[in-house]
Amino acid sequence: MTEQLSIKQNEKFLFRHCKDENPPINLYDIHTHRFYELIYILDGDVTHAVEDKRYNLRRGDLVIIRPFQSHRIEINSNAKYERYNVLFDGEAFGI
Repeated sequence: MTEQLSIKQNEKFLFRHCKDENPPINLYDIHTHRFYELIYILDGDVTHAVEDKRYNLRRGDLVIIRPFQSHRIEINSNAKYERYNVLFDGEAFGI
């Protein structure tokens, strides 16, 4: 179960600090959205699938996803998965 330790948001920005102590392997579905997304890995054994590429992630990795880019996190083991997640509207920053 995902524990949201912190969340801040408005219509153009969302910040989350989430932790899964024993995440199920297929926790996240492939998806897209109209926002830029930053995922900073604090802990875990995960792979990030972005369109047709896959990246093994470890503590300290930062992922940047463009709007409408299909992606998903794949949990590789039941090790704790913890991350910071930021979504923002690029127009708010002139992007």
